[in-house]
This record gives sequence, structure tokens and C-alpha cells, in this order.
Amino acid sequence: MRNEKHTNMKKIIILVFSLIVMAVSVNAQNLSEKGLKCTTETAEHLIYMMKAASDGIMPTEQDWENLFALDGYKTAFSKRKDAQEWHNNIKNAFLIQFDANRKTELDSIVNKEMGLTTPDSHRFIYNFYLTKIKLDEMVNFIKKLDMDKIIKKADKMVRQYLPKNANLSNVQFGNIHFVLWDGEGRAWSNGIYIDFNLALKGGEKELIRTLAHEFHHKYMNPIFNAMYKQNFKDYALYAIFRNQLEGTADMIDKRTMPVKQMGIYGKGIIKMYNDDYLSTPKVLQELDSLTCQYLAGKITKKQYRKAKECAHFEGHATGDYMVFLIRDQLGKKAAIECFGDFAQFVRLYNEAARKAGTYVFSDTFVKHIESECERMKQEPRPVDLDWAIYELEVNYAGFLTKTNTPEKRNEYEALKTRLYKEVKEKKCDELDAVGILFGWFGDNHLHPGMASLRKYMKKRTENVSHKEGMEEYDPTPITCKVDDETFLIRFPSCDGDPTLEWVKESVKNYLASGCKHLIIDIRGNGGGRDMYYEPYKELLFDKKGLNVGADIRNTPDHIKYLKKIVKELPWIEEVIERMEKSNENFIPLVEDEIISYDTIHPLPLKAAIIIDSGVASSGEQMVLDLKVCSSRTTIYGKGNTMGCLDFSNVRRVDLPSSGISTGIPMTVSRRLPNQGIDETGIAPDVRITLPLPKKLTDNVDEWILWVANEMKK
Repeated sequence: MRNEKHTNMKKIIILVFSLIVMAVSVNAQNLSEKGLKCTTETAEHLIYMMKAASDGIMPTEQDWENLFALDGYKTAFSKRKDAQEWHNNIKNAFLIQFDANRKTELDSIVNKEMGLTTPDSHRFIYNFYLTKIKLDEMVNFIKKLDMDKIIKKADKMVRQYLPKNANLSNVQFGNIHFVLWDGEGRAWSNGIYIDFNLALKGGEKELIRTLAHEFHHKYMNPIFNAMYKQNFKDYALYAIFRNQLEGTADMIDKRTMPVKQMGIYGKGIIKMYNDDYLSTPKVLQELDSLTCQYLAGKITKKQYRKAKECAHFEGHATGDYMVFLIRDQLGKKAAIECFGDFAQFVRLYNEAARKAGTYVFSDTFVKHIESECERMKQEPRPVDLDWAIYELEVNYAGFLTKTNTPEKRNEYEALKTRLYKEVKEKKCDELDAVGILFGWFGDNHLHPGMASLRKYMKKRTENVSHKEGMEEYDPTPITCKVDDETFLIRFPSCDGDPTLEWVKESVKNYLASGCKHLIIDIRGNGGGRDMYYEPYKELLFDKKGLNVGADIRNTPDHIKYLKKIVKELPWIEEVIERMEKSNENFIPLVEDEIISYDTIHPLPLKAAIIIDSGVASSGEQMVLDLKVCSSRTTIYGKGNTMGCLDFSNVRRVDLPSSGISTGIPMTVSRRLPNQGIDETGIAPDVRITLPLPKKLTDNVDEWILWVANEMKK
């Protein structure tokens, strides 16, 4: 029966694709010279999958892969770190509609009013519920869509809300994609995405206005780029930007207040929105107060960050109030022509507010916004690059080692000069320059902070990836029996999850099992604190071994940092004292130590540590410690560990311009120069001959079974 259903599903999918081809050939129209295209295939595919599921034919894993490979979803999630979360939300929202065992769960979600605090997953479920009950209506709506006409009308409409002197020649639209997700429309950098249920709810007239709203966001980019040369740094200015951005676009599709409809959402969130709109004077007063307090030194920058939140509903509600007030008091032209000029926007708001008798920004606030706008118009200075270079040359523990020859120093200086030049000529983004500079040192502990910059960090091509090609890689702490002889502890982190208490409990669980063999799986263990694996050292210890210490680079910045944490680690006080008295570049932070315990545990008879290229830092130190203090422990793996240990004890440094948090290693291991591991990582004693497993979460995978069998030999 299962095979028959799958066969039927394939037939339906073939039919779907034939219908899609027909639809796309009609709807993939150009927007005059822009070449703007619209695709409906993603939404159509899901609609027909739901129709098939209604007939009892559920999608296979291959069907899901095919869905997410379609252009709408594929393009939308291509640059998102949380792509898998979106996939899971879509899949779960679909499946719960057809699972009789989850009907109570479904009813509890769809019968509850959607609000601001509603979990994202519930928004997807609610939207898919609304989709399921009107599938035929959606199919008919798709057939009637004339996207060429709709796009042209939307483009004509949005032009009525753009400044007359706006340069529209460099607008990058991407394409329009109809999808099904959480009921929202979005204008992202790589395209415009409209939830099909949202489009259906408003009909063609509202779809035109929704598209015009999203077009407005696309048209605004060249306006900002032409006016400003630097990015936002100020929290108050960012709130003003969000308010103007959404408020101006909302003149297209909201027009009047209070709103009577908001996409797929009900009365509760509509009331919340309208209440927020009416409370805007209080919000703007708070924005003004926070700014003035910060400028007067009465609150910290961290406290000032709250100003960023004075753009409610992401700028829609508060923005509507500000923009609509200018429109109603000074005219539509005034509201439109100041777009992008935040200082003028604030000045016009004050003029309109005086006429209407509502809250007026203080002179101090207005002058601050004016000043920030002027700063953003100036050519940017590479402040972050300057700061990064200072941290590298003055504080980074590996700098002297990595530039210890004339050739290496010249190479570094040449790179630094080139990056300064390219940043100035706008051939290279400043943060990319920081990433490139950090990457040159080949130290995975020296990281630039942003995920997008990690591409510049060291990678060893000869090593085996720890997750590439795997369906799921999320090693989770577990303890369990593998068989009558073998016990498994999965220990994927030395940083709070699992906790030290969990580690102690895992040892108790093993000893209670009576198994003569123990596997400790540390795949994915990127480090944390060495103290977390101490119970495993004590359990497996059977010979004395040397734990090599580390020296800290002696700088004023490191001393200042250590003084901040001395209450947590009182022993550091003596280190600080020695650093302040010494003129040496490096001072011992941790002395060499002999690993020794009073008791040698009879079990396990054999122990295995499983590694992969995700093992780093404290994870690698754990491997080194066990190699020297446990003769019954064997290291298993397909490839080497990451190689991220020679320079460690990372101090977080926030770059002053972007605010991103970089990592600066303060210490160098005494293993150097002859016994460093960063260049190679730590090799396993025994190479696992299997391919990477398909899944590694809380399961006993193929590698575990292979190692368990090897230990029996």
C-alpha cells in the first residue's frame, strides 16, 4: 500500500510540474527594462502537495527536497544562517494539518489569537491551516493572476511615493517569488517574497498595494547610498530610519488609521497595532529622553541601546504616526520629498507636531540627529581596521610568533598596506579587510566575530569535514549502553551544555552500567573550559602525564581585563602582580602540571575517544591530556581535529565602529615552537574507515557501532 501511494504521489507531482510550467510561462513577465520576473511555482507546488495529502498521499523526503530546491525557497534561504529552521517550520506546519494524532495541538494553535509573542512556528501552522481550507480558491486565484499587469500597476503606484529627484537607474530588485510560509511579505536583498495566502486574502487590488510597498523598499536603497557614505552607528538615528522607512511605505497600503485589516492576523494584533500607533507620542518622548541622557553621560551605551526599540512593529506603528502626521499637517509632498533625509524628517515632524499639538522633539535631539546625518555623509575612516591592527600587534599572543622572520613581517606589512588602500578605494569592505587580516595568521582562535567573515579563517583541505554532506549534524549530550560490553557518553561541548554536573552524572551512569568498555564521543566539541572534562581524566587516569602550561602576553589591556575577572578567579591576582612588575613580553599564566590522581579505577578496561574536525580548543586539550595520562584510551576518527589550541584564552574585543565582537588570544602554549598542533590538528590513533554518518544528534550512529566492535578485538 505504501509503495502504491508513493507511485500516486509521483504521478501527482509530475502533474504539478506540468501545471507549473504552464503557469510560469504566463507569469514570468518582465517589468519593462528592469527584467523583473515573478515565479509562482513554489506556492503552487505546496498547494498541490496539500491537495495530495488531503487525498491521503503524504510527501516523501524526496518530495520535500524537491520543494526546497524550487527557486522561491532556494533563493530566499540561500544566505540565511537559519535556513534549516525555516525548512523545519514549513515542513511541520504542513504535516500537523494531516496528522490525526496532533489534532488537539493544531486546534489549540489555530483557535488562539495570533499576537506579537506568538512563536514563529505557530504563525506558520496558522497560515498553513488557512491555506488548507481554501486550496481550490487558491488554485483559481493563481489561474486568474495577470502578474504582468499587477507588477506594472504596482510600479506605477510606488513612483507616486518617491522623491522627484530620486535616481531610479541603479535599483536592484531581484525577482518576485510567491511562497507559503508565515503569512508575511518581505523585501530581502535577493528578491521580493509574498506569502500566497496574504495575496489571496487581499485580492488583486491589495496585492498591487503590497507589491508597491515592497517596491518602495527596493527603490529606497539608491537614495540612501547616494546620500550617505557610512552605516548607522547611533541607536536613536536607527529608530528614526526604521520609522521613516516603514511609515512612508505604509502610505501606499495602509493610508488611513486605525487599520482594519493586517494580513492574515485577527482582531487582537490589529488592536495592538492601533494602540501602539496612538501611544507613539510617549514612545517618541522616551526616544528623546534616552538620547539626551546618553549625550549627558547619565546612561551607558548599553542602556542607550533601548532607543533602537523606539520603532514599534519594526517601525510600522510609530512610523505611520510620524509620516501620516507630516502628510496630514504639511501635505503628502512634504512627507515624500524628505525621504532618506532623516534630519529633515525630524524637523518636518516637529513642525507638524506643533500644529497638531502633540509631542515635539527637543532641540538637543534634533541637533544630535543632524550631527549623526552629517557624520554619515563623510567618507568613512577605517576605524575598525585600525583597531584590529592595534589588537593584533599589541595584544595578540601569536603576533610575534607568526611574524618572527623578515619574510613573514614583510608579507604582513604588505597585506596591511594593500587592505588600507582597497578600503579607501571602496574595493574592499572594511569588515572583510578585518577578516582577511585575521585569516592571514591562520589561527582559528583569532576570529573576526561575524559568521560571514569566517570564510577567511584557516581551513585544512586535507582534513575530513565534520558535517559536510550530512543530513543532520547536531551532536547532543547522551549516555546509554551500546551493547552489553560498551557504554557511550556523548560530550559535544566544554561550555555549559552539558554542565559539569552532567559530566559527573555521566560518569556515575557509566560505572553503574558495569560495562568494561567506554566510548566518549566528543565530535563537534569546539571547547569552552578545561574543568568540564576533569571527571573523565580522573576516571581514565592510569599513569602520570605532563600537562604543558601557557604564557600570557604582558600588555596593559590584558592586565585591565584580568582585573575585571579576578573576583571569579582569585588565583589570577598573583599573575596580575607579576605582570605589573615585569618588563618581559610574556609571563607564565598556567605552569606545567603533572596529571596525577590517588586512585586508578579498574573500569573501563578499554576507552575510546571519537574525534572529528569540529573538535577544537578545550576539546583538543582533553585529547592531549588523555593521551598522556591514560594508556587504556585510544583516539578514533576519520580525520584530524581542527587545530585550534596553540594560542588560546580568548579576550573579547568589540570593534568601535561596527560593534562586532572579535576574539583575541592572550596566551601561547609552551608546546611551541616544536610541538604545536594548529598546523595539523591532532591525528587519531585509529582511522575510522566508514563514510560520514547521515545523522549525528542523540543517536547511536554507525561510527559508534564500528568503534564498539573494534574495541572487542
